[in-house]
Amino acid sequence: MSLTSLCSAADRPVLKGNLVVTGALVTLGDLIENAGVNAGEALFHAPDIGTKGTIQAWRIVEAARALGVQDIEVRNLQTVLIERTGRSASSGEIADALAQEFMTRSAIADRNRVVVHLDAGSGPYQFDAPLDAQLLIENLTHEPTTGRFEAALSVRGASKRSRQVRISGVLTELIDALRLRRTIGRGEVITPGDVTVERIARNRASTDLAATLGEVVGLASRRSIAEGLFVRSADLEKPRVITRNDPVTIVLETPHMVLSVRGRAVDGGAVGDVIDVQNINSKRVVQATILGPGKVSARLSTQRQTASAAGPQPLSTP
Repeated sequence: MSLTSLCSAADRPVLKGNLVVTGALVTLGDLIENAGVNAGEALFHAPDIGTKGTIQAWRIVEAARALGVQDIEVRNLQTVLIERTGRSASSGEIADALAQEFMTRSAIADRNRVVVHLDAGSGPYQFDAPLDAQLLIENLTHEPTTGRFEAALSVRGASKRSRQVRISGVLTELIDALRLRRTIGRGEVITPGDVTVERIARNRASTDLAATLGEVVGLASRRSIAEGLFVRSADLEKPRVITRNDPVTIVLETPHMVLSVRGRAVDGGAVGDVIDVQNINSKRVVQATILGPGKVSARLSTQRQTASAAGPQPLSTP
Protein backbone atom coordinates (compact mmCIF):
# COMPACT_ATOMS: atom_id res chain seq x y z
CA MET A 1 0.00 0.00 0.00
CA SER A 2 1.35 3.43 -0.95
CA LEU A 3 2.08 6.18 1.54
CA THR A 4 -0.75 8.21 0.04
CA SER A 5 -3.21 5.38 0.66
CA LEU A 6 -2.06 5.00 4.26
CA CYS A 7 -2.54 8.73 4.92
CA SER A 8 -5.95 8.63 3.29
CA ALA A 9 -7.07 5.73 5.51
CA ALA A 10 -5.82 7.47 8.65
CA ASP A 11 -7.79 10.61 7.80
CA ARG A 12 -11.03 8.80 6.95
CA PRO A 13 -14.06 9.78 9.09
CA VAL A 14 -14.96 6.99 11.51
CA LEU A 15 -18.14 6.59 13.52
CA LYS A 16 -17.30 6.38 17.21
CA GLY A 17 -18.76 3.80 19.53
CA ASN A 18 -20.42 4.47 22.87
CA LEU A 19 -19.52 7.85 24.31
CA VAL A 20 -19.97 10.13 27.29
CA VAL A 21 -20.86 13.81 26.95
CA THR A 22 -21.21 16.54 29.53
CA GLY A 23 -23.12 19.22 27.63
CA ALA A 24 -26.71 19.60 26.50
CA LEU A 25 -25.82 19.02 22.82
CA VAL A 26 -24.01 16.25 20.92
CA THR A 27 -21.70 17.59 18.24
CA LEU A 28 -20.42 16.13 15.00
CA GLY A 29 -16.98 15.77 16.57
CA ASP A 30 -18.45 13.85 19.48
CA LEU A 31 -19.78 11.21 17.09
CA ILE A 32 -17.30 11.17 14.19
CA GLU A 33 -13.55 10.82 14.35
CA ASN A 34 -11.80 13.09 11.79
CA ALA A 35 -14.98 15.14 11.37
CA GLY A 36 -13.12 18.08 9.85
CA VAL A 37 -13.83 21.79 10.14
CA ASN A 38 -17.45 21.29 11.20
CA ALA A 39 -16.62 19.09 14.19
CA GLY A 40 -18.14 21.63 16.58
CA GLU A 41 -21.55 21.67 14.91
CA ALA A 42 -24.40 20.39 17.09
CA LEU A 43 -26.32 17.43 15.66
CA PHE A 44 -28.55 16.11 18.47
CA HIS A 45 -29.80 16.93 21.93
CA ALA A 46 -28.03 14.99 24.68
CA PRO A 47 -30.02 12.86 27.15
CA ASP A 48 -30.93 14.32 30.53
CA ILE A 49 -28.14 14.52 33.07
CA GLY A 50 -27.42 11.15 34.60
CA THR A 51 -29.24 9.20 31.87
CA LYS A 52 -28.38 7.39 28.63
CA GLY A 53 -29.83 7.37 25.14
CA THR A 54 -29.17 5.80 21.73
CA ILE A 55 -28.94 7.23 18.21
CA GLN A 56 -29.24 5.07 15.13
CA ALA A 57 -26.07 4.99 13.06
CA TRP A 58 -27.84 5.89 9.79
CA ARG A 59 -29.16 9.13 11.35
CA ILE A 60 -25.66 10.11 12.37
CA VAL A 61 -24.34 9.39 8.89
CA GLU A 62 -27.09 11.45 7.24
CA ALA A 63 -26.50 14.39 9.56
CA ALA A 64 -22.76 14.22 8.93
CA ARG A 65 -23.20 14.11 5.15
CA ALA A 66 -25.36 17.23 5.36
CA LEU A 67 -22.30 18.97 6.81
CA GLY A 68 -20.02 17.73 4.06
CA VAL A 69 -18.55 14.65 5.74
CA GLN A 70 -18.52 11.74 3.29
CA ASP A 71 -17.30 8.14 3.14
CA ILE A 72 -17.81 7.47 6.86
CA GLU A 73 -16.59 4.16 8.25
CA VAL A 74 -19.49 2.93 10.43
CA ARG A 75 -17.70 -0.26 11.61
CA ASN A 76 -20.91 -2.29 11.47
CA LEU A 77 -22.46 -0.19 14.25
CA GLN A 78 -26.25 -0.06 14.28
CA THR A 79 -26.64 2.37 17.17
CA VAL A 80 -24.47 4.58 19.33
CA LEU A 81 -25.07 4.73 23.09
CA ILE A 82 -24.68 8.21 24.57
CA GLU A 83 -24.38 8.81 28.30
CA ARG A 84 -24.60 12.30 29.72
CA THR A 85 -22.81 13.22 32.89
CA GLY A 86 -22.54 16.52 34.71
CA ARG A 87 -21.23 17.87 37.96
CA SER A 88 -21.94 15.08 40.41
CA ALA A 89 -22.38 15.94 44.09
CA SER A 90 -22.05 12.97 46.43
CA SER A 91 -23.51 12.89 49.92
CA GLY A 92 -20.04 13.14 51.44
CA GLU A 93 -19.13 16.17 49.35
CA ILE A 94 -22.42 17.86 50.22
CA ALA A 95 -21.77 17.25 53.92
CA ASP A 96 -18.30 18.79 53.62
CA ALA A 97 -19.68 21.86 51.84
CA LEU A 98 -22.32 22.29 54.53
CA ALA A 99 -19.72 21.96 57.28
CA GLN A 100 -17.48 24.57 55.66
CA GLU A 101 -20.36 27.02 55.34
CA PHE A 102 -21.31 26.51 58.98
CA MET A 103 -17.67 26.84 60.09
CA THR A 104 -17.35 30.14 58.24
CA ARG A 105 -20.46 31.49 59.93
CA SER A 106 -19.48 30.24 63.38
CA ALA A 107 -15.73 31.00 63.20
CA ILE A 108 -14.82 27.33 63.71
CA ALA A 109 -11.40 26.31 62.39
CA ASP A 110 -11.44 22.54 62.95
CA ARG A 111 -13.51 20.48 60.48
CA ASN A 112 -13.59 17.64 63.00
CA ARG A 113 -15.76 19.79 65.26
CA VAL A 114 -18.71 19.70 62.85
CA VAL A 115 -20.75 16.56 62.16
CA VAL A 116 -23.33 16.52 59.35
CA HIS A 117 -26.03 13.88 58.88
CA LEU A 118 -28.08 14.35 55.71
CA ASP A 119 -31.69 13.23 55.58
CA ALA A 120 -32.40 10.15 53.45
CA GLY A 121 -32.47 11.00 49.76
CA SER A 122 -30.13 13.99 50.05
CA GLY A 123 -27.78 13.10 47.22
CA PRO A 124 -26.13 12.22 45.06
CA TYR A 125 -27.21 14.93 42.61
CA GLN A 126 -26.22 15.76 39.04
CA PHE A 127 -25.87 19.35 37.82
CA ASP A 128 -25.50 20.67 34.28
CA ALA A 129 -22.13 22.25 34.97
CA PRO A 130 -18.39 21.61 34.49
CA LEU A 131 -17.12 18.56 36.34
CA ASP A 132 -14.95 20.70 38.63
CA ALA A 133 -17.60 23.32 39.38
CA GLN A 134 -17.73 24.49 43.00
CA LEU A 135 -20.66 23.44 45.18
CA LEU A 136 -22.66 26.33 46.63
CA ILE A 137 -24.57 26.24 49.91
CA GLU A 138 -27.10 29.04 50.21
CA ASN A 139 -29.89 30.09 52.60
CA LEU A 140 -28.59 27.84 55.38
CA THR A 141 -30.82 27.86 58.45
CA HIS A 142 -29.81 26.00 61.61
CA GLU A 143 -31.70 25.39 64.85
CA PRO A 144 -29.04 25.12 67.60
CA THR A 145 -31.24 23.25 70.09
CA THR A 146 -32.13 20.34 67.80
CA GLY A 147 -29.35 20.70 65.22
CA ARG A 148 -31.84 20.57 62.34
CA PHE A 149 -30.85 22.48 59.21
CA GLU A 150 -32.18 23.33 55.75
CA ALA A 151 -30.27 24.79 52.84
CA ALA A 152 -30.25 25.24 49.06
CA LEU A 153 -27.62 23.36 47.05
CA SER A 154 -26.37 24.41 43.61
CA VAL A 155 -23.09 24.68 41.71
CA ARG A 156 -21.18 27.66 40.41
CA GLY A 157 -21.38 28.07 36.66
CA ALA A 158 -24.39 25.79 36.20
CA SER A 159 -26.65 26.27 33.17
CA LYS A 160 -30.04 27.89 33.59
CA ARG A 161 -31.60 24.46 33.17
CA SER A 162 -29.73 23.11 36.17
CA ARG A 163 -31.92 23.12 39.23
CA GLN A 164 -31.30 24.23 42.78
CA VAL A 165 -32.16 21.50 45.27
CA ARG A 166 -33.26 21.68 48.90
CA ILE A 167 -31.32 19.62 51.41
CA SER A 168 -31.92 19.00 55.10
CA GLY A 169 -30.60 17.02 58.02
CA VAL A 170 -28.84 17.44 61.35
CA LEU A 171 -25.70 19.52 61.85
CA THR A 172 -23.93 19.21 65.19
CA GLU A 173 -21.10 21.27 66.61
CA LEU A 174 -18.76 19.38 68.94
CA ILE A 175 -16.99 20.94 71.90
CA ASP A 176 -14.28 19.70 74.24
CA ALA A 177 -15.30 18.55 77.70
CA LEU A 178 -13.38 16.96 80.57
CA ARG A 179 -14.66 13.63 81.92
CA LEU A 180 -13.46 12.34 85.29
CA ARG A 181 -11.43 9.13 85.25
CA ARG A 182 -12.00 8.57 88.96
CA THR A 183 -14.31 9.78 91.71
CA ILE A 184 -13.13 13.07 93.20
CA GLY A 185 -13.94 13.73 96.84
CA ARG A 186 -14.89 17.09 98.26
CA GLY A 187 -11.83 19.26 98.65
CA GLU A 188 -9.58 17.03 96.51
CA VAL A 189 -7.28 18.79 94.09
CA ILE A 190 -7.57 17.74 90.44
CA THR A 191 -4.45 16.59 88.59
CA PRO A 192 -3.95 16.06 84.82
CA GLY A 193 -4.35 12.31 85.24
CA ASP A 194 -7.79 12.68 86.80
CA VAL A 195 -9.53 13.78 83.59
CA THR A 196 -9.71 12.91 79.91
CA VAL A 197 -10.73 15.23 77.07
CA GLU A 198 -13.76 14.17 75.03
CA ARG A 199 -15.81 15.85 72.32
CA ILE A 200 -19.55 16.09 72.84
CA ALA A 201 -22.45 17.82 71.10
CA ARG A 202 -22.74 21.46 72.14
CA ASN A 203 -26.53 21.29 72.18
CA ARG A 204 -26.39 18.50 74.79
CA ALA A 205 -23.85 20.14 77.08
CA SER A 206 -24.36 22.56 79.94
CA THR A 207 -22.93 26.01 79.43
CA ASP A 208 -20.34 25.79 82.23
CA LEU A 209 -18.48 22.61 81.29
CA ALA A 210 -14.73 22.88 81.66
CA ALA A 211 -12.95 22.39 78.33
CA THR A 212 -9.20 22.56 79.00
CA LEU A 213 -6.78 21.21 81.59
CA GLY A 214 -5.85 24.76 82.50
CA GLU A 215 -9.37 25.32 83.77
CA VAL A 216 -9.31 22.45 86.29
CA VAL A 217 -5.80 21.31 87.20
CA GLY A 218 -4.81 22.58 90.61
CA LEU A 219 -8.37 23.39 91.65
CA ALA A 220 -10.34 21.58 94.33
CA SER A 221 -13.79 20.09 94.10
CA ARG A 222 -16.60 21.80 96.03
CA ARG A 223 -18.42 18.46 96.29
CA SER A 224 -17.92 14.79 95.57
CA ILE A 225 -18.07 14.10 91.81
CA ALA A 226 -18.47 10.54 90.54
CA GLU A 227 -16.19 8.91 88.00
CA GLY A 228 -17.45 9.34 84.43
CA LEU A 229 -19.16 12.69 84.97
CA PHE A 230 -18.12 15.85 83.16
CA VAL A 231 -16.46 18.59 85.20
CA ARG A 232 -18.32 21.89 85.55
CA SER A 233 -16.56 25.12 86.40
CA ALA A 234 -19.12 25.74 89.14
CA ASP A 235 -17.97 22.54 90.89
CA LEU A 236 -14.44 23.82 91.39
CA GLU A 237 -12.69 26.33 93.61
CA LYS A 238 -9.20 27.24 94.64
CA PRO A 239 -7.85 24.74 97.21
CA ARG A 240 -8.64 25.79 100.76
CA VAL A 241 -5.47 26.20 102.77
CA ILE A 242 -7.31 27.38 105.88
CA THR A 243 -10.49 25.93 107.33
CA ARG A 244 -12.83 27.25 110.00
CA ASN A 245 -11.29 27.33 113.53
CA ASP A 246 -7.76 26.69 112.22
CA PRO A 247 -5.02 28.40 114.29
CA VAL A 248 -3.40 31.14 112.22
CA THR A 249 -0.64 33.66 112.48
CA ILE A 250 -1.93 37.16 111.84
CA VAL A 251 0.71 39.34 110.22
CA LEU A 252 0.24 43.09 110.81
CA GLU A 253 2.12 45.41 108.50
CA THR A 254 2.69 49.11 109.05
CA PRO A 255 4.99 51.50 107.23
CA HIS A 256 7.51 51.06 110.05
CA MET A 257 7.25 47.51 111.30
CA VAL A 258 5.76 44.05 110.89
CA LEU A 259 3.96 42.50 113.83
CA SER A 260 2.50 39.05 114.25
CA VAL A 261 -0.02 37.67 116.70
CA ARG A 262 -1.81 34.40 117.24
CA GLY A 263 -5.33 34.07 115.88
CA ARG A 264 -8.15 31.74 114.91
CA ALA A 265 -9.85 31.49 111.53
CA VAL A 266 -13.53 32.36 111.69
CA ASP A 267 -13.91 31.34 108.02
CA GLY A 268 -12.03 29.07 105.64
CA GLY A 269 -10.61 29.95 102.26
CA ALA A 270 -7.91 29.75 99.60
CA VAL A 271 -4.79 31.82 99.05
CA GLY A 272 -5.85 35.37 98.25
CA ASP A 273 -9.29 35.10 99.86
CA VAL A 274 -10.30 37.65 102.48
CA ILE A 275 -11.67 35.97 105.64
CA ASP A 276 -12.55 36.91 109.21
CA VAL A 277 -9.98 36.01 111.86
CA GLN A 278 -10.02 36.50 115.62
CA ASN A 279 -7.13 37.76 117.69
CA ILE A 280 -6.67 35.17 120.47
CA ASN A 281 -5.57 37.82 123.00
CA SER A 282 -7.99 40.65 122.30
CA LYS A 283 -10.85 38.49 120.97
CA ARG A 284 -11.27 41.14 118.29
CA VAL A 285 -12.40 39.92 114.83
CA VAL A 286 -10.78 41.54 111.79
CA GLN A 287 -10.61 40.82 108.08
CA ALA A 288 -7.39 39.36 106.71
CA THR A 289 -6.04 38.07 103.41
CA ILE A 290 -4.87 34.46 103.31
CA LEU A 291 -1.15 34.23 102.50
CA GLY A 292 -0.79 30.47 102.79
CA PRO A 293 -1.50 27.58 105.17
CA GLY A 294 -1.94 29.00 108.68
CA LYS A 295 -0.90 32.53 107.74
CA VAL A 296 -2.95 35.68 107.04
CA SER A 297 -2.20 39.34 106.55
CA ALA A 298 -4.29 42.09 108.18
CA ARG A 299 -4.11 45.80 107.55
CA LEU A 300 -4.36 48.26 110.38
CA SER A 301 -6.90 51.03 110.01
CA THR A 302 -5.67 54.48 108.96
CA GLN A 303 -6.06 55.70 112.53
CA ARG A 304 -4.00 52.79 113.82
CA GLN A 305 -1.33 53.29 111.18
CA THR A 306 -1.03 56.96 112.14
CA ALA A 307 -0.64 55.99 115.75
CA SER A 308 1.96 53.41 114.81
CA ALA A 309 4.09 56.11 113.24
CA ALA A 310 4.45 57.76 116.66
CA GLY A 311 5.55 54.63 118.46
CA PRO A 312 5.19 50.86 118.78
CA GLN A 313 1.76 49.42 119.48
CA PRO A 314 1.10 46.53 121.87
CA LEU A 315 1.13 43.02 120.43
CA SER A 316 -2.52 42.63 121.41
CA THR A 317 -3.39 44.47 118.14
CA PRO A 318 -5.80 44.10 116.50
